[in-house]
Amino acid sequence: FFMCSMILNFLNVQMPPRREPDLPVLPQATIVAQFRDYHPEKFSGQGDTRIVDEWIQGLELIFEVMDCLDRYRVICAQLQLTDDARLWWNAHWSMRPGEKAGCTWERLKELIREKYYPMYYRAEMERQFLSLKQGTRSVDEYEREFTRLAAFVPDLVRTEAQRAQHFIDGLYPA
Repeated sequence: FFMCSMILNFLNVQMPPRREPDLPVLPQATIVAQFRDYHPEKFSGQGDTRIVDEWIQGLELIFEVMDCLDRYRVICAQLQLTDDARLWWNAHWSMRPGEKAGCTWERLKELIREKYYPMYYRAEMERQFLSLKQGTRSVDEYEREFTRLAAFVPDLVRTEAQRAQHFIDGLYPA
């Protein structure tokens, strides 16, 4: 029972469906100004994977504090791209002009990881995810590692059912 409770708690806490609230929508310029008040980091596309992770995590923290809607997350994030990252962003969307308006924050993170995590690194993270077992970890420690690695394999955890199955597969047998 405890394990089922932990799994349900994990699914409810980690993956609530993000519903756009029925509140009055602030003008885009107001959202951007509020976002900039938090002094978010810029991302140039230079450095190692740790820099990519820290940049994404920093933005996610700001977005959560602001309770920022998804469409504004993408706008605010793209404003933080500089140098090579800005060139990549512009080139990427110049080849797909009709898709840009539908880009979500989750998709933007996927695109950035595809671009700035080397193929060997993504392959290693996928291998680690697929072989992840609870082992001697607590369920909380296992869940943190599961969540970290799941970010690298969005196609394997696209639905709640897929995510739950992978999570359960790595737990100790009941």
